[in-house]
Amino acid sequence: MEEEEEAEQPPPEPKKPRKKVTRVTQGRNPPRVKPPPVTCYDGGPSDLSLLPGFGKHVAVPLWKGELQSRYLRVMNNGKKINNFKICPKEYSWFWNVVNASGLETLRRTNYNHTDWGLLTAFAERWHPETGTFHLPIGEMTITLDDVSSLLHIPITGKMLDHNGTSCTKEDGEEMCVEYLNFPISKCKKEFQKMKGAHIGFKALKDLYLDNLKDALKAERLKKPAEDVEFLRECTIRCYLLYLIGATIFTNKSMQYVDVIFLTYLRDLILVNTWNWGASGLAYLYNYLDAASRPRCGNHGGYNCLFQAWIMAHFKTFGGRFVDERYTHDNPYAARFLPLKGPKFPGQHRSALDTMRMDEVVFCPYEEHRQTRPFQDISWYTGWIMCGSAIINPHLPERVLRQFGHVQSIPRHPDVSAKAGMNRFTIADAFASYLTANYVTEEMRGPKVVRAFDTVPG
Repeated sequence: MEEEEEAEQPPPEPKKPRKKVTRVTQGRNPPRVKPPPVTCYDGGPSDLSLLPGFGKHVAVPLWKGELQSRYLRVMNNGKKINNFKICPKEYSWFWNVVNASGLETLRRTNYNHTDWGLLTAFAERWHPETGTFHLPIGEMTITLDDVSSLLHIPITGKMLDHNGTSCTKEDGEEMCVEYLNFPISKCKKEFQKMKGAHIGFKALKDLYLDNLKDALKAERLKKPAEDVEFLRECTIRCYLLYLIGATIFTNKSMQYVDVIFLTYLRDLILVNTWNWGASGLAYLYNYLDAASRPRCGNHGGYNCLFQAWIMAHFKTFGGRFVDERYTHDNPYAARFLPLKGPKFPGQHRSALDTMRMDEVVFCPYEEHRQTRPFQDISWYTGWIMCGSAIINPHLPERVLRQFGHVQSIPRHPDVSAKAGMNRFTIADAFASYLTANYVTEEMRGPKVVRAFDTVPG
């Protein structure tokens, strides 16, 4: 009887597929957030209209004496890039395309060591609402101008606009076969190993070497020109995908690169038209947002850029040498040779608490301008993004001293970076920044006489 009753039960209804929702900035702005249950914090802001998420910030438990032994495990692929054996210079077919991509300089801005304690101490002072580090001397942040000067990669053009954070396995397999010459069977095995549309750095390096070997062999055997060209382009794509995956798009796993970034390498002629600088900065901002929460343990993003920014702007923070062979033809980040620091941030926290104005260099690139001139797009105020899932505010009006101007009281973030925008409207706003999203001459105020000048209040 029991078997008959079980047989009579109707089969369960199939689950409806989840709809993909394009992320918007609706919940990221203070006016759209519900009033916090706590109205003030000891040692923290008394007016929470600007920082409504302060209750979840790591500063709260730190003030209470908790999490004193906390540190971030800083992800850094510097050694992978520094030890990568690249094509000899005589392979012009390779270097002409790589140099024209605007990404070649990323191979010169990597450090074997990053100071975990130093980056942890600075990340603990990051606030997602303002997109800035809140320091005793005022607010500072990593701007588009910093990215341009430190890395020499493009900060103009269209930001990466893919949907979500990764593509489907089916789409990834199709792209890998067509653009990387990755055999479908090996590709499926790699995706299964990496649990998604990702390629491990070792597999990608092997694929690069295989394509390079096949390209040279095809050229030597005088095979059809289109076959040689196909293998050459696959070699270049493998290298560029490896390069961006190990630098500006370093994730918390530090083991693989997302295949979705191959989308922007399909047409090698157009690689330099994408805004790698703004999207890479948004990627780092996104990880800084996560690092400002108490439970975060790993810190992704391009941490060599993060540390280079600290060494450029702060004289006494982070052990480093200055490379005597450095010339301004190289990115400014290549000027430094950082030492390995302690992983615990206690010493750096104390140093930040007692920071003095004479320890800060607000405009460190004056001697570098002949090589990397200031670009007006650096005045863009609003949202920057790396696909629909990573959207962050870039607010230069909060750090005018970094642009050589007197710091005035900035507008509320919801005015500078309006709520309710998605990847399409953000792209339009960035493209039309000259008319709608621009820190005007009036907003910039007068030039500074002393670097730390501010208006009253």
